[in-house]
Amino acid sequence: MKCRILTLLIIFCLVVSSSQAQQEDKLFQNFKIEGRLINNKTVFKILPTNQGAWFLGMKNGYSVYISTFENGGFSEYTLINDNLLPAPSEDFKNTSLPHNYAEAMRKMIYEESYEPQGSSFDAMLNANETMSYHLLAYILFSSYDTTLSIMSGLQFSPQTEPREKFKIKVEITNHPSYVYEKVIVKEFLHSITKSPHFEVLPGDEKATIQWKHIDFKDLYVAYALERSEKKSDFKQIGTPIPFNSISKAGKLGMISWVDTLPQNYKPYYYTVRGYDFFGYLSDPGDTIMVMGKDITAPLAPFKVYAEHSSIDSISIFWSQVKSSDLHGFQVISSDSEKGEYKLVHEQLLPPTQFSYQFKIDEKPDKYYRVLSVDTARNANPSSLAYLNLTDTLPPSIPENVLVSVDSNHVATVKWNSSRDEDINGYRVFKAYHPSNGFVPITPKSIMDTLFIDSLSRKRIDRRVYYKVLAIDKYFNRSELSNYSSALIPDFTPPIEPLLKKGELNDLGQSELEWVSSSSDVASFTVLRRIKNDSIYQMIDTLNFDFNTYTDLSFDTVKVNYAEYYIIATDSSGNNSERSNGKRVIQKRTTSTSEITISSINEIEKHVELNWDYTSDKDYSVLVYRSIGDGNYSLIDRVNEQSDYTDSDVKPGENYSYKLGILETSGKRSPLSKETSITLK
Repeated sequence: MKCRILTLLIIFCLVVSSSQAQQEDKLFQNFKIEGRLINNKTVFKILPTNQGAWFLGMKNGYSVYISTFENGGFSEYTLINDNLLPAPSEDFKNTSLPHNYAEAMRKMIYEESYEPQGSSFDAMLNANETMSYHLLAYILFSSYDTTLSIMSGLQFSPQTEPREKFKIKVEITNHPSYVYEKVIVKEFLHSITKSPHFEVLPGDEKATIQWKHIDFKDLYVAYALERSEKKSDFKQIGTPIPFNSISKAGKLGMISWVDTLPQNYKPYYYTVRGYDFFGYLSDPGDTIMVMGKDITAPLAPFKVYAEHSSIDSISIFWSQVKSSDLHGFQVISSDSEKGEYKLVHEQLLPPTQFSYQFKIDEKPDKYYRVLSVDTARNANPSSLAYLNLTDTLPPSIPENVLVSVDSNHVATVKWNSSRDEDINGYRVFKAYHPSNGFVPITPKSIMDTLFIDSLSRKRIDRRVYYKVLAIDKYFNRSELSNYSSALIPDFTPPIEPLLKKGELNDLGQSELEWVSSSSDVASFTVLRRIKNDSIYQMIDTLNFDFNTYTDLSFDTVKVNYAEYYIIATDSSGNNSERSNGKRVIQKRTTSTSEITISSINEIEKHVELNWDYTSDKDYSVLVYRSIGDGNYSLIDRVNEQSDYTDSDVKPGENYSYKLGILETSGKRSPLSKETSITLK
């Protein structure tokens, strides 16, 4: 009883508390006031906060005073009601009222007695708890119906137009010590609103509906949960639901309600509405559909055992209680008691089958369970069944393992037959280095003592390694044999080097430097091609650890320039493609011939340059450009022509140009004088 009273009192304290309380409120008040607009009229309700204030107010009535705010201040209080009392007893018997709530309120007013019987402490405590319980029930009942709210003796209206700001004072008639004053601001008066968002969690023939109350604690006293089977014609489920702050959900400011569903896998629709202090229900909010689902697993199989029924098969047996919801059985196995279990078969066994036999071609798992599965895929595992094997001695290790690899990258692995009579096959393992770990390459055991393996041509490994183990008919395994290896033919050329330097030193010799792009390189070959020659001449071969070379004979070759390339050769004699080339010019002299820009024009948003220059030697024209006050940079190189069009320009920019001559012999002319243009 005391626990229930405590719960309801905590709920009550949350019901009557309000965020609208003003700073001028006293630390302890006998009641609060809530307000709202009804048909554009201001209506208020008195909420007693302790059993004494409620009991005296119900017996003696309330006196209500109002003070208006005008010209920057409040007027004197005016009495608007001097004896606010509950309706007469007979009025509560009106058949249009909700009978349970109306009759309970009538009894609390006119029939129930809260006077302690005797003077003992227990008697007074019992009367106090009873009155506290009835106080909360009275406020809740009066909030479930608009007519009961008026008949409660707690609701009143100033009968004036709504004001932006006024002050209300309430006291118990003839008991002026029970008084409460509050400044009311019109914007705090609420009207009907939509209900909170909520969520529905499906269960087994049930649904859990939950929503936040903490955001609506100043608006709603309780909530109506409504359900429908066709998304319309919603009906309220049970009685209104108040907030319980000491529940698991209540500690999070939530309300959680579990509704029993008539059946699973049928759609049901829910909506939540709120009751305010004046008995008004909020508009319907969200509508959420949910279907219950079966989450109850069937009874587990029992009397499960496993046996090694033959050399190559295992049999599992079990028993099961008959069930109409049973869909079938699933056998699972593991190699250890606490290991990960795997499926022994893919399809469910029928519910009338109580044994299962399966073939084995390797050492079987020792631990088995049988799952009973219902039509909703809920499963329940049996107790553990342990498998005993007859023979546990491993066979002898395979001997004389030999490997060869042909030019097609096909490896042939051979070994001697095992001396054991109960041998059931062999497994072959492979690695590309003896210390990197051998992996099995035969998914199942093989009976032959010869195995053919195709090697990938994309790998760069130089050798391949193999080991073999033997398996007997009871799936005992031998140790791995000693490894045998073979050289892998290499037909893949290395990647060409990167020639990053080719320049003339002070002695007139060509200095080269490159970077190798492959790890499998045995040597480098230096090639040279001189002007007007289509033949690449090999001038030297270097060891793999060289990456520089100096052509000492370049100054003796009477040519203007030479091009150099590098070729990499791997340990199998495969040659890479030629590297990128580098041109080394033997000498550079300055030509005395100069070029002059004859005209510069803007044509169709482009810049067109013209010049006059003739020569009996092969040459190129170098075009340099500067944008604004920037530096000159080479933008193009053209062969023996008299004009050039620069398309990479923008309107409004200033462009300056200079030209130069480069002969094929390496001679360069001085740059021409600067010519500028500003584009429109």
